[in-house]
Amino acid sequence: QISGMMANGVCRLTVSDDGPGISESKRFDLEKLLNNYDFDSDENSSIGMVNLLQRLHHIYGKEKAALEIESNANTGTTVHILIRNI
Repeated sequence: QISGMMANGVCRLTVSDDGPGISESKRFDLEKLLNNYDFDSDENSSIGMVNLLQRLHHIYGKEKAALEIESNANTGTTVHILIRNI
């Protein structure tokens, strides 16, 4: 499912699935990777999300673009793409 909304100067795009989800520890590792990405490293296993975040930062700036991840095992995953002040 894909949805979007604009409120208070923030564009919020949401992508959700009903798959197996990810564990809390794996989600924590993914958020850590996204917050400290290193594009010269070959160790990035979530290159799609890292690439998306890199592109958002390049277009809108680090202070305006972000990804938020919600997931638990067996409940699916939701990714929010946030772009502020557009």
